Amino acid sequence: MTSKAIKTIYEIKRAVSETAPHFFSRNTMKFFGQRMKDFHVEKTDHPEILRIWAKRENGGITERFYRENNLYGNYESAKEGEK
Repeated sequence: MTSKAIKTIYEIKRAVSETAPHFFSRNTMKFFGQRMKDFHVEKTDHPEILRIWAKRENGGITERFYRENNLYGNYESAKEGEK
């Protein structure tokens, strides 16, 4: 399944359940004051990379880049396929 076929944050959560099991855990999201419905999914200029982000309770944001069932901390790492 390519990244562009995944349209919702819930599908991304299922796709990364093995590679990033704690990212969407109840405890992690509670710590940052977030819920699943707070997350947004956006296309990037790369056909296989999606940007996911959500505002944090403290005013910051959580941002990751999704590619091939993995989450990356920045766009360049996602392009290279490195964590």
